[in-house]
Amino acid sequence: ADDFKELDAILAEFSGELKAQAQDRWGDLNTMLHQLLLSKADQPKTASIVASLLQQTDRYTRLQLSLSTASREIAEAEHRQLVDLCRKGDGRGAAALLKRHIEHAGEELRNFLLSRRRGTS
Repeated sequence: ADDFKELDAILAEFSGELKAQAQDRWGDLNTMLHQLLLSKADQPKTASIVASLLQQTDRYTRLQLSLSTASREIAEAEHRQLVDLCRKGDGRGAAALLKRHIEHAGEELRNFLLSRRRGTS
């Protein structure tokens, strides 16, 4: 229960920072949310790898979120859905959504970088 209170607090702060377009906190809050969710999986090696990946990709997370209002709205909705699925104990649903969440962010970044390469940003 306390974990979900903490997750809800992170979601609320993340939402506020997205709406305020306060990019300096987006990566930190994203990392906090994902690390707290993963900490309950009792997989310390996986958690360590994910923590490293989140740290290495922070700038790309912030870039992806800065691309459009839709990008921020989708990320916010996906984060809320992840927490809701975990709250319901739906690990499979949460894992499937997490996969889509990561793929969506990656696809947005890829499209942005390709458009820049073509000079059509």
